[in-house]
Amino acid sequence: MKFYEKYKVGAEYKNFTVVSIDDLHDFKAVGLYLRHKATGLEVYHIINDDEENLFSFNFRTLAKNSYGAAHIMEHSVLCGSEKFPLKEPFTTLENQSVKSFLNAMTYPDKTSYPAASLIQSDYFNLMDVYADAVFFPKLSRQTFEQEGWRVEMDEEGKLSLQGVVYNEMKARFSDFNQVCIDRMIDTMYPDSIYCYESGGDPLEIPNLTYENWLEFHKKFYSPSNCLLFLYGNIPTEIQLDFIAEKYIPRLAAAFPPVSIPNIGELTPFISDEIQELQKTPPLKASVCKTYTAPDNGATGAMVCTAWYTGESDIEKTYLTEVLSGNDSSPLSKILQESDLGDDLAPVCGNFGYVHQNNFMAYGLSGVKKGNEQKVFELIKSALESIYEKGVSQADVNSAIMGIDFNLREVGRHFGPYSIVLMSKVLSGWTNGFEPKLHLSPISDFEKIKQKIASDPDYTKNLIKKYFIDNSLHADVIVEPSKEYFEERNKRESDRLEKFEKSLDKAALKVELEKLHAYQSRVESPEELSCIPHLKVSELKADLNHIQTKVSEVQGVNGSIALVLSDENTNGIVYVDVAFPIDNIAPADFKDLPLMIDSLTDLGWNGKKWDECTAEMACIMGDVGTRTIIGELPDSEDSRKNAASYKNKNIAGRSWISISAKFLSHKTKESLELLSEIISKMSFDDAKRLKTILSENQLDKKSNFVHHANHYLSLRGRSFFNKASAMNELFYGVSQYFHINSYSKKQVPDLLKKYKALYESILDQGCILHVTADSDSLSEVEKLLPAFVKNTGLKTLKPSAGYELKDYLPYIYECKPEEKTEVIKVKTQSGFSAMYFPCTIWLTKAAAAEDILSTWLNGHLLWEKIRMTGGAYGGSCAPDASDKIFAMMSWRDPTPFKSLDLFIESLEEVCKKEFSEEEVECCIISNYSDEIVPDSPSQRGVRGFNRFLFGTTADMIQKRLEQTLTVTPEDVHKAAQRLLEYSKNSRKFVICDKSKEFCGKVIQI
Repeated sequence: MKFYEKYKVGAEYKNFTVVSIDDLHDFKAVGLYLRHKATGLEVYHIINDDEENLFSFNFRTLAKNSYGAAHIMEHSVLCGSEKFPLKEPFTTLENQSVKSFLNAMTYPDKTSYPAASLIQSDYFNLMDVYADAVFFPKLSRQTFEQEGWRVEMDEEGKLSLQGVVYNEMKARFSDFNQVCIDRMIDTMYPDSIYCYESGGDPLEIPNLTYENWLEFHKKFYSPSNCLLFLYGNIPTEIQLDFIAEKYIPRLAAAFPPVSIPNIGELTPFISDEIQELQKTPPLKASVCKTYTAPDNGATGAMVCTAWYTGESDIEKTYLTEVLSGNDSSPLSKILQESDLGDDLAPVCGNFGYVHQNNFMAYGLSGVKKGNEQKVFELIKSALESIYEKGVSQADVNSAIMGIDFNLREVGRHFGPYSIVLMSKVLSGWTNGFEPKLHLSPISDFEKIKQKIASDPDYTKNLIKKYFIDNSLHADVIVEPSKEYFEERNKRESDRLEKFEKSLDKAALKVELEKLHAYQSRVESPEELSCIPHLKVSELKADLNHIQTKVSEVQGVNGSIALVLSDENTNGIVYVDVAFPIDNIAPADFKDLPLMIDSLTDLGWNGKKWDECTAEMACIMGDVGTRTIIGELPDSEDSRKNAASYKNKNIAGRSWISISAKFLSHKTKESLELLSEIISKMSFDDAKRLKTILSENQLDKKSNFVHHANHYLSLRGRSFFNKASAMNELFYGVSQYFHINSYSKKQVPDLLKKYKALYESILDQGCILHVTADSDSLSEVEKLLPAFVKNTGLKTLKPSAGYELKDYLPYIYECKPEEKTEVIKVKTQSGFSAMYFPCTIWLTKAAAAEDILSTWLNGHLLWEKIRMTGGAYGGSCAPDASDKIFAMMSWRDPTPFKSLDLFIESLEEVCKKEFSEEEVECCIISNYSDEIVPDSPSQRGVRGFNRFLFGTTADMIQKRLEQTLTVTPEDVHKAAQRLLEYSKNSRKFVICDKSKEFCGKVIQI
């Protein structure tokens, strides 16, 4: 019998009162809301059949300053607690638990500490560590100095400001788009917590004192301010028993009792002080504000207008989807075709940021000086025009299809789907509303659809309500400034000068010695044993393998391979039509990315692009392109498996897939449309391609720092094998310079080239892949022969056999003899990476190198790069299938030094004697990576990719078995081997333009 069947509303269980029992029909679940009488701790449990259980301790954490106390606290509570008095229990958990998710997140109004596991005993191990961390942390001064900020002094007595959060936020304030979003929020919520940076502004973080930080924890981290979210199939009784036994007595003893007037109140208890902080008074009158942001790639200003829209609900989601759900939506189209900017602004649409008083914003990025007022006028006139003409039925149908699809599709993008549900719960719960408030989106949208059907003017009236009649608005301009970094650097220098005059350097040296001693202290196995973990013997030796079925369908000139993935997709069908691109001449390879990106956005069959997009949106969830670039792993197993279907010309090639997803009851018309798209693609809309080109150029320029690690990875790997070189040409620094070399005058010639390239690609033949549930697969299979025939799909031609040496000449400033390369860009942060060979896949040696990297990530690299070095992160990882070992740091104040620390770490680990316990912990951590669930669509993609590159379930199983049997001796040999391999390393750094370096430099 379920808990909610035994205990009704008002009943008590171990001093927890049942506040409500909610039928969460949209998610096939039950929501159980409880409140503890003595402590005020609130619990919301979403109960369903999911074996991946998740918990999250959530606290309202609000501050009217940008000192970053909430963010520093989020980092620090996991740095040792009463029951687990280690330096870094979080990293210990990370490296020895079977977690499927482990994180901590700071928001403007709350801080969350979620973790998930598929194994019940491991789940409660995680909960034990997290609960002790949030309620009973050590919060030492050394932790504050390490994670928050400190004055550091080098051997020559030079001062600098350091700290993990301090350096992390420097990177955030180097991102033009992020600063734009922040300034928009500042404008809309003046005199509230939202106009401050909860993560901390590096110019303000040094204002936070250790004492004020401790007071912050005392104020907000109490059980009466804790919202404990639970999800999954572990019974509520077992969870409450754990909390009641392990923590309620300690909480009752440590925190004063709370007086809750009505223990059964449906809305949460919030103290008067927090309620006051939660107030978000709106603007009293319309304003026009101008700000500056970093000039690190922005092609012009962001210009936006925003209106308040009240409480967050599905109605605003619908209105946003109608106006700007895709490029053909009426407002998006008018803005993008205006030639007043290069792309839509990063804050376009419904900004569900504050539950009580959200806003909608629309505008453009890349706006040239002098055009700002024209953009404001365009936004308002466009909305008036759309209102006067009314919204077309096609746009309404498109919006409905898009929302219906999104509500049905289960994704796993930033963690388990339970994180999405947790966000829905917290959006109301945090702000004084019932937890269930946003847990009926499908039902709520059905009501909206009824209103749309019964009232032809419903959509039009929404535009009138939220825009035309809503005179209170904010016009915001954020300009890229060449002085932005200079001004911030000067303010930092001025602060350091004050420290230079006021600090006692001898005393500072003593204080820093204490900190460095704390950071470098190695904890004994006995100390580390306080963190519980499973034994390898308790782990299942077999995995829930992804299964694919391979058959054939007749093409126009022979058979075409058909790969089927039977997954529980909730009535959604995913189709890939993949064409090889490895026969395209290497000289043309850098032209492919823009062509591929624009393929389904230029129109087809003689119709305009916006007509096509609108038509597609009414039938499908989406259609687009993706690339699959890779090679056959260098292993005997892979080669042997690939040889079994060598005559099919499939294994180890690179592909472009034209991919669609649609609801199963739309299968016939979706396949007919997909056939039309592929076979009758248009390449004659120069104006549209100019718009796509501008958007891509702006994206590359403004997001370089944001994606710095990605650029380093692509660049560093590109010299090792063909697939990595192709990826660099497609997505890396080489593509950055190539796409920005295009001018709009070249567009007509590009269209001609793209047409020829596309026809050549179609002529290479294809392979088909479908992911769907059993019933939907059966329906699709019946219709595929007609689809293939109507589309004119062909059997695959053999690969041309291009090699690495054929692609290297086209890599930007390719100089293989240069072993160190520096990329300079305007930024206040740094990134570093080192790449060298490792052992081939599916060997015991490769498994040992993987285990070693797990240990390094949780120990030497964490200690040297993050704890002592102040970088936001440092890690290493082998890619045995490509035979590349990577070591990297990010948001790093000293990236050049980190390159030396990589080698130093390898040298030190060679001297270490690993214990059985240490290796077992790393094996358990690696095992967790193998069992993290994928969404149904992700399982389909993974299964298809494995088939393309000769990987079978038996190989995945073999790799797991090799991992489970790694010994300390294997790990020691792996360390010696990698140190030797590192002598042939390639090193890369991204840093600010002011940094000096004698060697190869690329200027961004």
